Amino acid sequence: MSRHLPTLTALRAFEAAARHLSFTKAAEELFITQAAVSRQVRELETWLGKPLFRRLHRQVALTEDGAVLGGHLTESLDGLARIIQSVKDPASLSLRVSVEPALAARWLVPRLGRFRALHPGVELSVSSSASLARLGADADLAIRWSLDRTEWRGTTASPLGEVDAFPVMAPSVRDQSPSLETPADLACRTLLSEDDRSHWIQWFVAAGVEGVTVPRGPLFNDLSLAIEAAIRGEGVALAEPALVAEDLASGRLVRPFPQSTRLGAYWLVTPTISLAGPLAGPAADFADWVRREMAETLAPDQDHAADQQGDADHARQVDGPLG
Repeated sequence: MSRHLPTLTALRAFEAAARHLSFTKAAEELFITQAAVSRQVRELETWLGKPLFRRLHRQVALTEDGAVLGGHLTESLDGLARIIQSVKDPASLSLRVSVEPALAARWLVPRLGRFRALHPGVELSVSSSASLARLGADADLAIRWSLDRTEWRGTTASPLGEVDAFPVMAPSVRDQSPSLETPADLACRTLLSEDDRSHWIQWFVAAGVEGVTVPRGPLFNDLSLAIEAAIRGEGVALAEPALVAEDLASGRLVRPFPQSTRLGAYWLVTPTISLAGPLAGPAADFADWVRREMAETLAPDQDHAADQQGDADHARQVDGPLG
């Protein structure tokens, strides 16, 4: 069967340039010069008889045809890489997982022993990154959090569970003066935030507190830093069960009020299966295990919330209003 195709070199150069939207970054990835990338892209455009990029001042943008071709090439080359690896080493039990830093440190790592006990032969490699890794090339699957996004180009995403966030603090912060009688009273504490204070505003609204002015407090670029600051008594963090379950159970953190607010969801992101087939081997085992673990973590726990509220009520009854 004869296939009339452009050269693989031209296709690889264009795919890298399209993915990065940069000839310079494509050249760095492929270990060739920027001029070589530009030449290969122009050869491909000549072969196709149409432009794939719009050359703008100091930047490039994909044409409609370029965007379509670039997306399919990324998917195809990643799938080809997975197939070649499976042929090269069919007995391989390695697995590369990409996870956001906070979830990796506070949820995945403490549970890895359970997975290894079930699958001792799997060589697991975990990378933490705020951005999604290239599935198939740099990772086999990923766990991502998203506020409202439900899909990522060239991947298949399945929901792991919705995220409900609530305030947490060290017991010493809870017992400070003035005492915490209602959710509005949290405005008297130092509020720790990730990136900005919009989630705190959302929580106050969900708790029935209108018109509150969120006090200025430290901002962190990663939620695990805000949680660590809360554990050390620096203020109140807004967190979800996956990240603070063990700290609540141990008493390092307490939940002063039962109210929570919906903040997106966790997703299991895998390569599109059209070329490589469905998940199998270690990837399938890990995906099934993650679904079970996350379902257990995110299951409604009304008793826990009630216990935390009861602890706060008890402290107020015993000590009375402070100050």
